[in-house]
Amino acid sequence: MEDGGGAAGDGYPRYDVERYLNVRSAYGAAFGPSGERLAFLMDTTGTAQVWSVAGPNRWPEQHTFFDEQVRFLSWSPERPELVFGMDAGGNERAQLHLLDPDRGRITNLTRKPDAKHRWGGW
Repeated sequence: MEDGGGAAGDGYPRYDVERYLNVRSAYGAAFGPSGERLAFLMDTTGTAQVWSVAGPNRWPEQHTFFDEQVRFLSWSPERPELVFGMDAGGNERAQLHLLDPDRGRITNLTRKPDAKHRWGGW
């Protein structure tokens, strides 16, 4: 909470620590095959999820709504689809999923939750 007093009346505002702990970020950006669409991970909800923006001055759209954190994403160089990886509870056993952002369809590509999967690329 801002009190305006600062330390010993120095004139600087003071803020609660929650203000600094609640910083959100976007990262891991990748362009789609046409170069117009940009997908990225954003943790606005508290857990990193897949978002994309369809061009300049457009509003971003959230594509995944999992309780688990999405760890990475990779656009196909030829088709409007991307692969993303997610594990369960930080167990590092990443499962790979295919996302069709236009239809909102997500397909689990690995379906072996006890195995660790690594994405090698397209």
